Amino acid sequence: KGKEIIETVPIDKIELGGVICYDYDFPYLAKAYGRKDADIVAVPSSDWRGIDPIHTKMAAFRSIEQGHSVLRSTRFGLSAAINPVGEFNAQMSSFDTNDRVMIANLPENRIFTIYSVIGDLFVYMCFAFILIYLVSRLNLVASRRPQ
Repeated sequence: KGKEIIETVPIDKIELGGVICYDYDFPYLAKAYGRKDADIVAVPSSDWRGIDPIHTKMAAFRSIEQGHSVLRSTRFGLSAAINPVGEFNAQMSSFDTNDRVMIANLPENRIFTIYSVIGDLFVYMCFAFILIYLVSRLNLVASRRPQ
């Protein structure tokens, strides 16, 4: 609840985590599970036509960032079993006409990702480079002005 510490549950040498619905759109929650070395994160959800399948694709992005599998069961949307490299091992939409039973295999262990270690550092370094470049260009232009 709220700002409580995120925990994982060990089951048969697999660290399991869980969040609900829209919460996994926020990178800090996935990052917290990355720090906890979660292998699989369950994300039950209830979507609607207007947001389907964006939330499921965002969960896939979080699995790539942190290198863990995501199992997302969804009422009124796209359910998916997503491996640590973002591939959908299985997917099924509640809007399709089928028996609504999805069976999937997910890797039991997480994989190492650079992003799980450095986070957004590369993005900040790019912004710093652009800022330094612009300041140096402005200084160059200012030094060439006739006095």
